[in-house]
Amino acid sequence: MTDASEILLPGVGILATVDLSSIENEGQGIVFEYENRLGKKSKGFAMRWKSGFVAFQNRCPHWSLPLGIDGDFLNSSGAFIFCPTHGATFSPEDGECISGPCVGDTLQKFELKKTEKEGIFDVLFVKSGLTISK
Repeated sequence: MTDASEILLPGVGILATVDLSSIENEGQGIVFEYENRLGKKSKGFAMRWKSGFVAFQNRCPHWSLPLGIDGDFLNSSGAFIFCPTHGATFSPEDGECISGPCVGDTLQKFELKKTEKEGIFDVLFVKSGLTISK
């Protein structure tokens, strides 16, 4: 039997560090850049949701277009993340598309980990439980 090892790949570990201290209203957030698992520049967003924050890749699964408008990521009802191009809506809890042309697809969700500084978070990929053996 072999030991499982961590293999460092682009887009693994801390993807970005974001300052969310000035985000006060639900649905408002910021866009950040990171290097994806293929080593290419990508964008994500972090927004206030309920009593905390959530973060996702800033790409609609339908046509790979950005979500939200000017730092506001919720639709007019304030209940769902939206794609302004085709009107798709996504659950802020898990990123699942619940209406529009990509129903059943899901946004890539990120983990937000508090740092020692107030309002500053590290952005990480959600752990998949995948281990690779030597």
